[in-house]
This record gives sequence, C-alpha cells and structure tokens, in this order.
Amino acid sequence: MGQAGSREDSGPLNLQSIRLSVVIPALNEAGSISSTIESVRRAAVPPVEIIVVDGGSNDGTPTQARKLGAKVVQSERGRGKQLNAGWRAAQGDWCLFLHADSQLPPQYDALIASALQRTQSRIRSSSRSRWAQAPGEALWRAGRGGSSVTCHETGTAGCRDAASGGAPGAIRQEHAGEASRCNGSDRVASQATPAGWGARSGVKGCRHASLVAWGAFKTIRTDLRSPVLRELLAAGVELRTRLRHQPYGDQAIFIRRDVLQATGGYREWPLLEDLELVQRLAAQAGPPAIVNAPVFTSGRRWRELGFFRTAIINQGILLAFAAGVPAETLGGWYRNAKRHTLAR
Repeated sequence: MGQAGSREDSGPLNLQSIRLSVVIPALNEAGSISSTIESVRRAAVPPVEIIVVDGGSNDGTPTQARKLGAKVVQSERGRGKQLNAGWRAAQGDWCLFLHADSQLPPQYDALIASALQRTQSRIRSSSRSRWAQAPGEALWRAGRGGSSVTCHETGTAGCRDAASGGAPGAIRQEHAGEASRCNGSDRVASQATPAGWGARSGVKGCRHASLVAWGAFKTIRTDLRSPVLRELLAAGVELRTRLRHQPYGDQAIFIRRDVLQATGGYREWPLLEDLELVQRLAAQAGPPAIVNAPVFTSGRRWRELGFFRTAIINQGILLAFAAGVPAETLGGWYRNAKRHTLAR
C-alpha cells in the first residue's frame, strides 16, 4: 500500500505513508476464504500483503488462498497462536486482522488512512490545549497501568518514569536531530519499547508526532435474515466501540506492528484473546481510530445457536472474564454451552 512512511510525522497520514498487511487466521474455511481475500484486493492502492495463517485445514483452504495470491503460513491451531504467527510474518507497518468469514468494504485502506488522520489531529489538538495549561512540565502517558513519565525543563536527565521512581531505562531516549526538540533537548521518547509504546507527545516546544497506535471499523453487518436483528446487532456493536472503546476481532482491528512487537501481541488463549489485547491497547495507548464503515461478517454462529441464546452465552462469558475466571476455564464453559444448545 504505497511505500512505508517515516515513523515521525512529517506530514498528513495518507495512502502513500502507510504500508498494510492483512492477516487472516483460518481453519477449514474453503467456503468463504475466496470472498474474504477478494475483499482485501479491493484496496484503493494495491497491492496489499495478504497472509492466511492456516491452523491445519483439510478442506483445501491453503490451496485456494495461494491461488488468489495470498502468502500461506502454517501454524498450530488456535486463533491467538495463528494471529501471532501472522503479524510476525508480516512486512507492513500496520497489521489488520480479518476473520476468514468476513469481508472488508471497498477502498478500506483509504477509509483507514482517513480515520488515522482524523484521530491524530484530535490527539494533537488535545495535547496543545493540555500543555498550554501546564507549560512547566510534560506528562507523557506511557506504560503499564497508566504510569506517567515526567519531563521537566532539565531535559533528558529530568525524565523519569513516575511509576518506577526514575529507574534508568524505564523510557528509552534516542537522538532525533531536529525531528523533536523538547525544552532544548533533542530527544524523543521511543514508541517501540514496552514501557513507552503508548507515549503521547504534545509538550510545549516538542514537535514529535502523536502517533495513533490502533483502530477498528465501527461495527459489523451480517447476513442474518431478520432486518431487526441485523440492525440491533450493528447498533450494539457500534455503541460498544464508540463508548467503551472495545471493538472485537470481527471488526477488523488494525494495529501498528511496532506496538504488537512491544506488547507481545495476542494471548494464546482459547477465546477472548481479542478483548484482552483491546483492553491493553485502550489503557496504554488511548482510544482507537474508528473507521466510519462496517465490516461484513457471516452470521453463521448467531444462526447456529440462535440469536438470543448466543447473546446470553456471550454475556455470561464476558461477565465471568471480568470477574477473573481464567480464559482456559471459560473456553471449556463455552464448548459445553454450545454442545448442550446444539443437542436440544
């Protein structure tokens, strides 16, 4: 998708400054993988790297993917493991994670670039307002558990991780020439270290970019027969995304690859690996960039168990997860609930 741009913001985000890789985890998806890959090829600025991570299909899914020009990576079965294998094999600066039964809207890459630019502009505006009120020092939101880095006018020596008590190396500092000038010290907080990937700039006198770390599409559209249920589902997903900043995996989440490297990517759990990563991203990097368009996804799981039964099971799993029940235990509960429902 064009050439990879600089990590520092020398101008507006656009299609030529973003390089995108689309990662598709799959297991026996011969019936849908072709339409999924074809939707990826409808980018405004092709080609886009397409990586299908196969978890051991026996229905010809990998063969179909290769015929359509996708790179096929073999992985152990398990969505978390497959997602991690995919982004680690990717060449792009951004990784978009797409379910094998989902389809992206036409020119989705242009929509993503627009959402990133809009979000970055909002971050800049908010930063300027915040630092105008407190010009003496800068608080960089950065790190585990919402810790902060305090940069005083003394320069690099005055930068310390508030949570670590100023431990050396808590936030790595790198020379950046004229790209960033913070209170007379040519330094830039690294966005590629575990403690500093979520850093926000905006210090008075600093010109380092406020880079957006992640985003997702606003909602999903399905092929459920009932138009009322289709609209109810789409509205609920969009409300959760905009108000709680919690898009799920079927909304084509996209994340900077350096952020994935810094965080370690997905937990290799039997379920809820997407929710756990989204919660970390929201806490450490702020709200997502939201693309004002839906992703189409199959309604098969809603049809299989029934719309309301599926909703009840999902909410029960989410409540248990919030209460601290391990994901491995929840995976067993989900399989049992599904088996009992189908046996009726």
